[in-house]
Amino acid sequence: MRIQGAVAALVLTFSACRKPTPAPLAQGQLAGVDGGQRLTPVVLTAQKVQAFVVLQRKELGLNARALERLSSTGANPALYAVLKARQAEDARVRKESGLRGEELRFLEQVTADVVAKRAFARSFNFAPQLAQVESLKERLPEDQRAALEATVGKLKVEEADFTALSAERAKYGSVNVDRVLEQEDALTDNFNRGLVLMGGRKLPRAH
Repeated sequence: MRIQGAVAALVLTFSACRKPTPAPLAQGQLAGVDGGQRLTPVVLTAQKVQAFVVLQRKELGLNARALERLSSTGANPALYAVLKARQAEDARVRKESGLRGEELRFLEQVTADVVAKRAFARSFNFAPQLAQVESLKERLPEDQRAALEATVGKLKVEEADFTALSAERAKYGSVNVDRVLEQEDALTDNFNRGLVLMGGRKLPRAH
C-alpha cells in the first residue's frame, strides 16, 4: 500500500471514531454554543496548554509509527488491526494527558483558530502591502484617492484584527488566547509537522 493510502486510512478512521469538533463560532456568538452543539467554555492555564502541546507531540509520533505499519500492510485484517491499535493508543495518551474531554475539545478549537490566523497574518505580511498601496496615493487623480483610502482603511482594520486576534478573544476569552500565544511556537511546530505527516513524508525532528 502506498503511503498516501495509509494516510487516508488513518484520517478516515479517526474522523469516524472521534466526536465531531464544532465549527468555528460566528463573531459575537457566545463561546459554548454552536449550531445546537455545546462547546463547554474552559479557563485555560499554562499547565493545560502545555499538556495539550505534549499530547499533540505524542499523537504525531503515534501517527507516524502507525503510518509506517500501514504502508507495509496489504491485507485487510492486518490493516484493521493497525487501526484498532492506533485508536487504543490515542485513548491512552489522551487519558494520560490529564485533560478532560471538554478541555480537549476546547483546546483543539482555540489552538487551531489562533495558530491558523497567526500563520495567515505572517504569510500575508500586512505592513509591506499597506505601504505599497499607500504609496500609490500621490500618483492618483484626486477623484480616485477616496476609493484608495477606503481600501487602506479596510486593510488597517484587518491588520489590527489579525494582530490583536479580536475575533478569537471575543469567542474564547482574552485570557485563553493569551495562554495559547505563550505556546505559539510549539503549537505552530506541531501544526507544521502534522502537515508533513499528512503529505506522506517522514516527520522531522521536533524543535
